[in-house]
Amino acid sequence: MAIVLFFFIAIQLYQPALNVDKGQVYTTDFTQAYKMPVEVKAMLQTSCYDCHSNNTNYVWYDYVQPMRALVENHIKNAKEV
Repeated sequence: MAIVLFFFIAIQLYQPALNVDKGQVYTTDFTQAYKMPVEVKAMLQTSCYDCHSNNTNYVWYDYVQPMRALVENHIKNAKEV
């Protein structure tokens, strides 16, 4: 049990860089490139932006490993798409 606890604490030291760039407005932003209703823009921002942009809103469990690594991998794959 002590080994498992030590391993859990040790992996907490690895924290990938956050996917946050709040001040930047990108010309490749889908909502900037195309005109759309405000409701659609809000829906895209709440449903898609966490993984498909540089503005991820992290929740508390996203800072705990191994969940953090899974979230960062998901964000990386989503941004490639």
